Amino acid sequence: MKRVFKARSTNVLYNAPFVPDKSIAKPNTKIEEFTMNSNKRAQEREIYEMHKTERELEEEEARRQLEKEREEEEKVGIRNLRKQLVHKSNPIRKYRSVEIKQSERELTDPRSPEWQSKKRRKLRV
Repeated sequence: MKRVFKARSTNVLYNAPFVPDKSIAKPNTKIEEFTMNSNKRAQEREIYEMHKTERELEEEEARRQLEKEREEEEKVGIRNLRKQLVHKSNPIRKYRSVEIKQSERELTDPRSPEWQSKKRRKLRV
């Protein structure tokens, strides 16, 4: 099935144009003072930057104080270590006297080593 075009009548051409109703009295627009958001944001940013610099100065001061304390502790530690490393003599210990006991074994018979034995000669040849 083929569609068939059907045009509507052109009533718009013959009717009067639309005119808005001006009977409702709308007051004129009042011009009021306004503030730009960028100005407000700039002030807030300035306050933030001021607080940030104060906080950074406090942190830097605290860091310096910690560094100073650490160096002082290190100096005290080195001083104590040097005191401990100083040699201190100990008194001579007293032990029981040593008793020398004679051995019950017989003395060893001295023999000269056999550097050229018959067994070695046989191995070399």
